[in-house]
Amino acid sequence: MSSVRTLSLALLMGLATLPVIYAQYRHIRIRSKLPKTIVEWRSPGEKDHEDFENIWNLLGPVLAKHGWTSWSWRGFCMLRPPGGGPGSLPNANGYIYAGSSAGLSPFEADRIEIWQYVNPLNRAVRSHEGRDAVCRIIVVGKEGRNALDALRRLATGPDTLLFENHVLPMLQEIHFQDLILGVFPMTGIPMSWLYGDSALAGTDSSVGDLMDMFLQALEALEFIHSKRVAHRDAFHCNFLVQWQPNSMRHMEIPTSRPRVFLIDFETAISFPETLSYDDCLCTSAPFADMDSYAQPIPTMVLSGQPYSPFLLDLFQVTFKFRFMKTSIQALDDVLPVLVTEGTAAAAHKMLRNTLGALAPQSLLIRPTYDDPDDI
Repeated sequence: MSSVRTLSLALLMGLATLPVIYAQYRHIRIRSKLPKTIVEWRSPGEKDHEDFENIWNLLGPVLAKHGWTSWSWRGFCMLRPPGGGPGSLPNANGYIYAGSSAGLSPFEADRIEIWQYVNPLNRAVRSHEGRDAVCRIIVVGKEGRNALDALRRLATGPDTLLFENHVLPMLQEIHFQDLILGVFPMTGIPMSWLYGDSALAGTDSSVGDLMDMFLQALEALEFIHSKRVAHRDAFHCNFLVQWQPNSMRHMEIPTSRPRVFLIDFETAISFPETLSYDDCLCTSAPFADMDSYAQPIPTMVLSGQPYSPFLLDLFQVTFKFRFMKTSIQALDDVLPVLVTEGTAAAAHKMLRNTLGALAPQSLLIRPTYDDPDDI
């Protein structure tokens, strides 16, 4: 009799483990169909929307388990809120804004109705409570650990409450097999879209609008450098602006200014916080394949010699400043030489002091550019 009970108990225990075994098997099957490296994830399959959609459809159950639903595909590399048709908007989250109650231009309305992505490393998602966010692939196997370390240091914990910390907070980590995904608040558009030849249609930024953004970008780098983290891809496409101020359209100084957030720490490198600024050096380039890198590269990065990644950040964030002309002599003298200050802190102080000596009304003018092809 006891042997029968033992056998029955064993069978029951075996049956109880079946759902666990099946879940593990299912996860392995899902992972086997997903990209194996970050490079593959950036450009999966035939590089068309079907391949992009397929990998996130596979991750649908994983997102759902952690309380998120992917936004719906609208066309090409564009997504819209789940279940919504034309005119659907993201829900307010304190990070993304449409603009002024004076009315949105068609371009501003389109910007918030549609979420565009450059590559499928990122995905717009909505929580079961209705919060909109962006999910980002951070770690794939052994790749991405530096980015994760930087984000844990800068984008989580008490430091996210500091006003000088412009790193977009990481709300959640999602672990699945050898993948780690980060969830971040949905916010605005790249700073690079708000000026020059790459500006979005309908954008009408004043010198004052842009100087405020540039000042915040320098403050962002000053902060992460103080925490001994270098970004190494600090071009303006990786600074997101909450909304388009468009001061030249309204011809008035805005009361509220959009906050600028620093994102995409894929190439970041972290040093011990006790290490001195001058001892934080590296020899590797930000990307393995720098030949296909579309941004300017200073010679120090390709020299094979140790270089300061903090100085690289400063070169990157100030690169396009040199092409801007404001018709304000004090600014036109300072913008091209900010990189020579040597640190983001010194450049931030120089620009802040220069702007502090100018009347806000004097900045309500349009900038011009020496070399529009390079903007």
